[in-house]
Amino acid sequence: MKRNAKILLISDDNDKSFFNKINNIFKNEKSINLICSNSSTNNLKDHMFFDLSMIFIDYEFLKTDIEELLSFITFYLSYKSLVIIFAKKDNNLLSQNIYENALIFNENIDDNFYISTMNMLDILRYNKEIDDVTSLPGYFVLLDTLKEKFENNEIFSLVYIDIDRFKSFTDYYGLTRANELLGDLSHIMISVIGEYDDLLNNVYHVGGDDFALILADDSIL
Repeated sequence: MKRNAKILLISDDNDKSFFNKINNIFKNEKSINLICSNSSTNNLKDHMFFDLSMIFIDYEFLKTDIEELLSFITFYLSYKSLVIIFAKKDNNLLSQNIYENALIFNENIDDNFYISTMNMLDILRYNKEIDDVTSLPGYFVLLDTLKEKFENNEIFSLVYIDIDRFKSFTDYYGLTRANELLGDLSHIMISVIGEYDDLLNNVYHVGGDDFALILADDSIL
């Protein structure tokens, strides 16, 4: 199932020229849902959806400090969305090292940008459907499964698992060991769930150190 992609546009331009440019590029693309907001964190709280695919930031008219804004986005979304900062070539963004979780775009917003964005969205959709660390179904598959079960009035249990102190483990042992740990945990969960249910697709890697289990009943709890 190919779901629509949500893209959040952040700009403080009163003339809305950034919004209009992006909207004009995607006006005929029905699979894109554009959401507009200024950079006020109070307003942005209402738009921090976990199924946001991308976030476009208009740096030229930005009133909120960019470090503060990126920290805010990371806090709510934990790197689940691709952030692109639109800036002019003559700015000093490229000389700074605080944007490891964002891309900087300083070219014209044109048809080539449209093609690049659609290609990136395809990659993001795949990554959110099948996690490349654990090979488990990801966040979007979980949403679709829950929606189907609710629509069919199925009885089931949902278990959400968060690993305590995982960030400390990653900082101390490194990303490679952390990914190995996630892989081992996913195998353990599949093994345990498999003793109660023949369907292995009820284990999901939501992202980071978060997992979810969908159980046919509460016999395993």
